[in-house]
Amino acid sequence: MSFGTFINRTVQKTEEALRTSEKTPIDPELVNLMGQSEMRKRWAKQLIQLTENMIRPNPAIRLEDSILKGLERTKERTSASEQLGESMCLIGNEAGSSTPVGQSLNQFGNVETTMGRAQDVMIKEIDQKYIGWLRGYVESSCKQAEKEREKLEGKRLDLDRAKTKLRHAKDGDPKKQSYEMAVNEEQRLFDEQCKTAKQAQEKSISEFEKHVDALRAMIEIQYNYHKQCAEALKAAIS
Repeated sequence: MSFGTFINRTVQKTEEALRTSEKTPIDPELVNLMGQSEMRKRWAKQLIQLTENMIRPNPAIRLEDSILKGLERTKERTSASEQLGESMCLIGNEAGSSTPVGQSLNQFGNVETTMGRAQDVMIKEIDQKYIGWLRGYVESSCKQAEKEREKLEGKRLDLDRAKTKLRHAKDGDPKKQSYEMAVNEEQRLFDEQCKTAKQAQEKSISEFEKHVDALRAMIEIQYNYHKQCAEALKAAIS
């Protein structure tokens, strides 16, 4: 954006705020599409946050993981179930692996370790296949739709600034013809951006429908996790 364009848009915004200048209306269908697109972006961000809360309940761990992700680093952690299982096995061996309590501690310690490792796998897979999809959607389709909305607002300001200059031009003003040409050109650019913005909004809306596949993947991941845990528990008590 040139400095002149920046000044013209700023002046136009100021006049509109003071209600001394008119605003070109945007097609209601496009306005609705922009609202629908923005709504899906909010949905995606909310789902990201709540899913992260589910798989990483500890806010300190979520914050640390977020920082590490920004640095493109990861940190291996031992889950609470794994820690419990390892402690049970250690205590069982110290108590005597041949004693009833020692045998039970080792047996159930192995179950806790198995469930803890299964939980780690579940968390990683949900992060990759579900949260990863949502993040990709926000960073691609949603970001492009937002970018085109911002461009549309800029073109709308350019058009209305050109209209304002023409409206204020007096008859006989040598610049009036150039103002008319400017309005026609800005109208053309505005109309083109309306089409581009509409396509971007429609794409972000339709892309959200693919969320169904990511959802199904997450449910399958959770099913496999709970099935593995149930099998380990059943084997331990049978």
